[in-house]
Amino acid sequence: TAFSLALQPFMSLPTGGKAIGAGDWGAGLTIPASLELPDDLQLGISPTIEAAVDEDGKGHHLADSLVTALTVPIGETGLSGTAELWGQRDDDPSGHVSQYSLDIVAAWQPKQLANLQLDIGTYLGLNRNTPDVELLGGVAIRF
Repeated sequence: TAFSLALQPFMSLPTGGKAIGAGDWGAGLTIPASLELPDDLQLGISPTIEAAVDEDGKGHHLADSLVTALTVPIGETGLSGTAELWGQRDDDPSGHVSQYSLDIVAAWQPKQLANLQLDIGTYLGLNRNTPDVELLGGVAIRF
């Protein structure tokens, strides 16, 4: 079994106006990890902790999230399916918000186009603070 772990620090700077920007800097750390399981299953976990900008733009507060995912290949077609549980807690002084979802995603990476991946899926909200259903689609190209 193979295991991988990374540290991904990030920072955001206030470049947008008040209508689209947070008004101050923010910073955090994501620690993605993955473990290969028997039968080509893959387990992933990605905790994040962040000094998020307050809603009023005049300070910072703690925000954290956790994604836990299980991915399984579907045959030899380059298709895979992922089920993940996502949770986020934002401790903004204007009001604490927790959100949770169950996310189902299918990804296809054709063997003849190894640098291309197509994704489609849905996020299903698990509490009243999370949208009931969100649909997603994406294209990733590796350079």
